[in-house]
Amino acid sequence: MIVNFHSDPYGSRLVGLIYGRQKIGKTTAALNLIRHGCRLIFFSYDRGVRPAFQQLGFSDDEAKKMLVFYPGVTADGIRTPDVVKDTKAELAHAGERAAQMIKKGLSPSKLWLIFDTFSHFQARALSEARRIVIGQQSASRVDRDVRDAITQVDYNVNLGQMRDVIDIALSIPCNILFICHEKVDRELRDKPRAHPNLIGATYGHLVGDVDYCFRMVIENGKRVFHTKPEDDEEAGHRLGHLEAVEPADIWAVYQKMTAIERKEAAG
Repeated sequence: MIVNFHSDPYGSRLVGLIYGRQKIGKTTAALNLIRHGCRLIFFSYDRGVRPAFQQLGFSDDEAKKMLVFYPGVTADGIRTPDVVKDTKAELAHAGERAAQMIKKGLSPSKLWLIFDTFSHFQARALSEARRIVIGQQSASRVDRDVRDAITQVDYNVNLGQMRDVIDIALSIPCNILFICHEKVDRELRDKPRAHPNLIGATYGHLVGDVDYCFRMVIENGKRVFHTKPEDDEEAGHRLGHLEAVEPADIWAVYQKMTAIERKEAAG
């Protein structure tokens, strides 16, 4: 049992969430961690990792610094209805590999577990659960009953399966990054508001669990992170010393945040 307030069993690891519109460069920003000597455990749900990796022109030696899992996809690229089961099983494998790398001397600060994208994972998990329930409905069921059943399934998936996956991921002693797509709410508001494209209880759980939530946008032709909450976008972090706009360099921002943590811990 950890009883000392200043004793952190995970060291200076951070758990983060980055979101932005499709094809803006979220995967590329994550892959660039390799250039800083980081090792990546990559869970890919949207086929974006390979083209981004090739575009960056990584060498074979750099490719060896990344372990990629494709949950719910066969070796032939065919999707299976087992993305949740596969993710849990492969997270267990990832945890074992992480422990091995750390035991061999790799600093936990240099090891990153990345979900790309968590929005796709949730969508597939809900789709699989709905398929099972709808398949069990008799032909005499009216549309209202089917909608009620789907609503209950969505609630259970968000509350149970997604929570399980997040908890398993958080148990691995390394940096964790959840990449999400962006959703803009335009109804029932004075002005549109951007936030991570997650639904139900998963949204609240994940945003509450992370140390930082950044929105990636393009300003003056450059990718940047918005780091502070505004009326028109979800963003924020547990440390109040970042600029409102930071370059979209995950490693640089990580260094800035952990340097602040070390300074504050030292008093």
